[in-house]
Amino acid sequence: MKSLTKETTNNIKKLKNKVPFVWGKIVEIYTIDDYDIAVFHPLFYINGKAINDVYDEHVIEYHGWVNGRDTCRSWPTLDEALAGCLSYKYEGANGKADIYFIKALEAIRRDRNENKS
Repeated sequence: MKSLTKETTNNIKKLKNKVPFVWGKIVEIYTIDDYDIAVFHPLFYINGKAINDVYDEHVIEYHGWVNGRDTCRSWPTLDEALAGCLSYKYEGANGKADIYFIKALEAIRRDRNENKS
């Protein structure tokens, strides 16, 4: 008996061949050297439950892979996704360097904006 549920995946090779993404609707996939980052609209949730095949078109998220391996993390910005993939590559799955890197960049931006006043 054939399953009634459609196949979804988080495997980057399958995603590049248009198999649907398990966490949402992919808009584009960027590949830079060892890194793949998918730009996607996440699934739409009501009362904490995902609605199949309904995507939050007002939200963009970024999901990363390093050397074809899923980081199992998504980020709200491309900057954070790039930093997150670098952190994953050099620190592993539990790394936090990306969080501190982004906070440092935000602090620099704040200081520059305050000095312009």
